[in-house]
Amino acid sequence: GLYDLDKKKYDKPLYKYMDMGAAIRCIKERKLRFVEPSCWNDQFEKLFYMATYCNVAPDVHPLLYANCFTKERMSEAAWQIYTHQGNGISANCVQFSVDVTKLREELASNIKNHPNWRFYEGLVDYQYDAKALTKLHLKNDRYEVRDELFSNNFSLDNFMTLLLLKRNMFEHEKEYRFFLIDEDT
Repeated sequence: GLYDLDKKKYDKPLYKYMDMGAAIRCIKERKLRFVEPSCWNDQFEKLFYMATYCNVAPDVHPLLYANCFTKERMSEAAWQIYTHQGNGISANCVQFSVDVTKLREELASNIKNHPNWRFYEGLVDYQYDAKALTKLHLKNDRYEVRDELFSNNFSLDNFMTLLLLKRNMFEHEKEYRFFLIDEDT
């Protein structure tokens, strides 16, 4: 499910795969990069972020940034995705083991000076195939979230939950996501 940063949730190590350049920048700058979901390559992963939301408050569809991890220590899928041209371990890719408790502490520490920033996190939900996932929000042949899915009660939690949906063919990735929302934007 979806969790606010302050709630108790997944506490085992997570793993992050990066190409060598990104890994060196991360270590050298002591920064973990969050990206807007509109930058994601997979059209299905950014569907709900890029969709049109009618009759909802702007804070329910905010600008946000994400960082994706895996629960799997030895994830062939992650090696293939994050290595140069998908050539596996020999392609200058680095795997980091991430202490989730320390990551949360750092995230909480970094947002202390930014009262309008919020973090969410959650395990990706792989219950849909591509057709079913598209059908959740296809309306009038446009990518617009169907009003009947949430009626008048569409909330930020609903939106964040949608961003945790991924096609079931990728269930082996065991992905876990962190989201940063700047509520000032």
